[in-house]
Amino acid sequence: METSYNKMEIKFNGLYNVPQLANYNENDVLVLFGEVFEKGYATGLVQAAQRKNMRIIALTMGRRDEGNILRQLNIEEEEALQTLSGGEVVNIPLWAGFDNDAYNDLPTLSQICSDINAKNWKETKLDWDAIAKLKQAGRDSFNERVKKVMAILKEKIPTDANVVFAHLMAGGLPRVRVNLAVASNVVRGSGKRYTSSSEFWETDLGKLSYEGFYEVSAETFNVLLNESEEIRKRNTANSKQVSYIAFGYHGTEILINNKPQWQSYAPYLPGYAKIGLEKIAIQAQEKGIQASVFNCPEIETNSSAIFSGVELSLYPFIYSLQKIVDDTASHDIAKHVKLWNTEKASLIQDMLALSEEYHCSEVMQDRYAHFDSFPIDNTLDHMNTMIHFSESLAKKTREIDAELRSYLSALVVEATGEIMLNQSDNLGEPVYWLGHGIIAHMLSEMKKIAKS
Repeated sequence: METSYNKMEIKFNGLYNVPQLANYNENDVLVLFGEVFEKGYATGLVQAAQRKNMRIIALTMGRRDEGNILRQLNIEEEEALQTLSGGEVVNIPLWAGFDNDAYNDLPTLSQICSDINAKNWKETKLDWDAIAKLKQAGRDSFNERVKKVMAILKEKIPTDANVVFAHLMAGGLPRVRVNLAVASNVVRGSGKRYTSSSEFWETDLGKLSYEGFYEVSAETFNVLLNESEEIRKRNTANSKQVSYIAFGYHGTEILINNKPQWQSYAPYLPGYAKIGLEKIAIQAQEKGIQASVFNCPEIETNSSAIFSGVELSLYPFIYSLQKIVDDTASHDIAKHVKLWNTEKASLIQDMLALSEEYHCSEVMQDRYAHFDSFPIDNTLDHMNTMIHFSESLAKKTREIDAELRSYLSALVVEATGEIMLNQSDNLGEPVYWLGHGIIAHMLSEMKKIAKS
């Protein structure tokens, strides 16, 4: 797929050294630009900021009422977000994108796409002039709401505070009924249900999806950088630091055959938008703005549940824990999930063996050899292989699978938040990759600090 971003410009830059502890304190502020959800990566940032006694200001996406109209959080929802984020809430909805709302006399996206169905989605052409107007209206609406938020933040954030803005926006698949079904077949289909991602991108529906992903996952970072300029200039003029960190995904390194190797989940549909996110960080640093994207490992989240096979890249994290943290890491894991007996410990080994077989297979190794091809398109052979191993693993380890996935994901989230917040004090590069190695090293350091 041709985009405005040249994929070859993004060079792999793994972060291997645990960053020094940042000297943030109770006078400094973490702004969560997006919304914190349970089991999401942002909870790790919240934990890290709380350990430093930082002040946390949480923003929200808002909610939709029965008529699909965007609204503020109600009292119960706001209290829940306060509890989850550990901070105060600015209750102005920052839902981004252009697929939910009606603007003046413009047709809605559902109306524009009303002729698309399961039989004709590959051939149907869309009205791109109408889509461009709708997209601009959505962007203008989002910008205005962000301006209101920044006016409030200007009053809330002291001029003598270091500020970390964390970009949490992700997703953006246009909510057109047929698109959800097609996208599901692209990321989960094998055999007769297989749908080619490369063919999907060539259709108007695929191009529309690219636009939706970009608006939410990438352009919102641009808006954040632009609209927070006054706060940034004010505080940096007062000898304070204002930095921007964002969650990306561009594949990560895991241990395969006992060696760190870059691998990527495929087909990762938001991948082009994540490249756009990286490009925005590169451009920001060229302007002297401290902004970085951190490409994080695969974990179990509410949003990753739509993808099949993500767990195949999570389970090898056990290898890194065993190799880097200490010799009893596997015992710690087993104790936590109440599995430490001969029978169930062997299930973990079976699980790791299946995951290793999958990553070492010829079809996957061939895909991992092409970093510059990210986001990697699917093939029938690849999808059959991934679904086969995912289903085989689920059958063999069903009784421990969910709890272990949740526990390992929580470890990754905790360490990632600590790494990103500390590295935000010294953003030397615009794009970083966080592999299983540095995650395990960070957990080891956190254990030492906790014991000291």
